[in-house]
Formats: sequence, C-alpha cells, structure tokens
Amino acid sequence: MRRDGTHSTVQTAADGLRNPTSVALHGDTVYVLSAAYTTGQDPNLVLAHLND
Repeated sequence: MRRDGTHSTVQTAADGLRNPTSVALHGDTVYVLSAAYTTGQDPNLVLAHLND
C-alpha cells in the first residue's frame, strides 16, 4: 500500500498464501503468517520483498 492509497498484490494462493493472519515488516522484507485455518493444509511463513 502506498501513501496515496494505491496498492499492489504481492502474493496469492499460487505462492502458498492461505488465510493470512499477521504481517511483519523488516527493511524491504514482508513476513506473512499463513495459518491455513479453513484449508487445513500447509500452514507456513510466506516472504515477499518490496521494491520502491
């Protein structure tokens, strides 16, 4: 999400994202906890790197 309110989709289910529950940012790395509550398959931590 940018200051002007626009945003970009960085990851989807194709990247392993299932029912994200929390997000943490460290530098240009985004950590997304993907809990898989409704699917019950493959809970994981998904990483994304941001560009300006």
